[in-house]
Amino acid sequence: MRLLLLILQVTIFLLTAAPSFAQEKTQNRVDQLNELFKKTLNKDPIQALEYTRAALDIADSIGYDRGIAYAMNNLGVIQNRIGNLDKALEYFFNSMRLHQAIDNQDGLAATLNNIGTVYSAKKDHQKALEYFLDAYRIVEDLGDTTRLIGSLNNIGNVHLAEHEDDLAKEYYLASLKLYNNVQNKYQVFDPHTNVGNTYFRNGHYDSALYFYNKSLLIEQANENKVGEAQALHHIGVTYEQLGRHNTAVNYLVDALQLAQTVNAKPLLMDIYKSLSDTYFNQRNWLLAKDYLLLHGMVKDSIYNEESNRRISQLGRTFEMEQQEQQIELLRKESEIQQLQLKNNRNSILAIVLGATVLFCLVVFYYLKNQSNQKTRALLAAKNKEITESIHYAQSVQSAILDEEAIKKSFPESFILYKPKDIVSGDFYWHAKLNGSDILASVDCTGHGVAGAFMTVIGNSLLNQIVVEEKESTPASILEKLDNKLRQTLKDKQVDISNHGMDIAICKIDNSHKKLTFAGARSDLYFIRNGSINEVKGDRHTIGENLNDDSKEFQQQEICFQSNDIYYLSSDGFADQFGERSNKKFMKRKFKELLASIHHHNLNNQQQLLEKELEQWRGKLEQTDDILVMGIRLSNGHPEHRNN
Repeated sequence: MRLLLLILQVTIFLLTAAPSFAQEKTQNRVDQLNELFKKTLNKDPIQALEYTRAALDIADSIGYDRGIAYAMNNLGVIQNRIGNLDKALEYFFNSMRLHQAIDNQDGLAATLNNIGTVYSAKKDHQKALEYFLDAYRIVEDLGDTTRLIGSLNNIGNVHLAEHEDDLAKEYYLASLKLYNNVQNKYQVFDPHTNVGNTYFRNGHYDSALYFYNKSLLIEQANENKVGEAQALHHIGVTYEQLGRHNTAVNYLVDALQLAQTVNAKPLLMDIYKSLSDTYFNQRNWLLAKDYLLLHGMVKDSIYNEESNRRISQLGRTFEMEQQEQQIELLRKESEIQQLQLKNNRNSILAIVLGATVLFCLVVFYYLKNQSNQKTRALLAAKNKEITESIHYAQSVQSAILDEEAIKKSFPESFILYKPKDIVSGDFYWHAKLNGSDILASVDCTGHGVAGAFMTVIGNSLLNQIVVEEKESTPASILEKLDNKLRQTLKDKQVDISNHGMDIAICKIDNSHKKLTFAGARSDLYFIRNGSINEVKGDRHTIGENLNDDSKEFQQQEICFQSNDIYYLSSDGFADQFGERSNKKFMKRKFKELLASIHHHNLNNQQQLLEKELEQWRGKLEQTDDILVMGIRLSNGHPEHRNN
């Protein structure tokens, strides 16, 4: 009987204990995955992302809040690194709520620091400082020296951004002192770069280089690609200040390559700007403009108005939740107190509580109004900054478009160029080679900032192929352009469906009265003896099919005659919707329009095209970027000679 009872007890124990053992084992697996995220983040961010996603899936399936909270924080770190600040903040706030709910101070401190970095990136330094100080107080109470190093650096960064250099240096040096006393420095924040920044700000470049180089060695030893790229960037900028431009370029290019491998957008933005400044000082205007435009595009993708709005909304939502929780806590405490009070004090207490609630509401709405005013002012300032940046990018793009050179080669010509947005995805291009003119109209995928990004790449590749490599045959130019663009997009792991270009390109050999044309989904029109003719290009798009190396382009030669008029264009004019018909203008109608205006001089033709476009469009918005070029060829230009 006793043996039977013992067996029964053991069986019950095993049945009840087994699930808890399994649960604990699964939780350990979640913790291991989240730790693997930390160890692989700087070496292989894609693998790190897979680890933390797996951790989140498992933790969510078993209701393991601690594991979910850490995974959410990790996902926020990834989003912050690639510049998706609003998404990062959303993950961080979710993580913070869970850490608060389970009273996990260690995880809460980490998340508070990360929230501070988002606000710091948005240049809301006061908000950032609030979160950094909250995190600092927690890690100080925990006695976590390693985390104190990072917190001190974060606080120092805010003071440096506010130009409080001496105060920033105090925090950095305190952090460095703690760092030097740590035995195992693996995965410990390296403060050398920030100390170097204080010397750099005061013009002590040799001292700055000393700390930057120490940081570089540490980050290389830790296999921290982001930290290594940051150190290389700082070293490059310092050499630029010392006037050693070539050395600066070498370091900056190394930094750029590392930053691209981990897609660190905020860092890429800074490196592009530094490269632009360096090339400008070297009087390499073309590369300076290209990198400045890339800087503006990355900056626009990070600091956009929608992101600002969402971050402000997330911040206000969280603050309101915190206030509601405090009010609910006060309400429950009040209820308990009311039950303990004597009946003859109930009416007095009700009056006091009513007055308190009324006062809280007044304060709440006052603070909300103040917050809204601050948010509106912040959004207005950010919007102004972004708009100014894009307008500056427009001036850079305009400088790339050399209309004056085209006018010099073709006195009778016009260029109708109308971007849909501030910057355009269409561009025209011209070069001279061996006595011939090479002229192209290019329509890149998309418009606005996305299209303009491709124009920078296209412009640079055409310069490389024609100006540097001396290729003048239109079909060969297109084939080389296609190969180089596909390789560029493949190297950067870009989705080809959203990146490509249609192009019409002509070689005009005036000495032999010959025009050679090739096109990629773009055609050539010309007027001869009052009739319009069309020369079709190939149906390939430049850049399509990343792995197709067999693409070939055909070219056609035309012996031009006196007073021939040739037109190159993007599809923007033909694709414009009309207010009355709600239909596209269409290619056929565009050809008929060219035929009807050809007897006018070229300047008047441009005006007539613009007039027809405005009448057709009416009050509708412009559908796409528009580019139309017209040139009249005579028997020869005296300035052209064979070299």
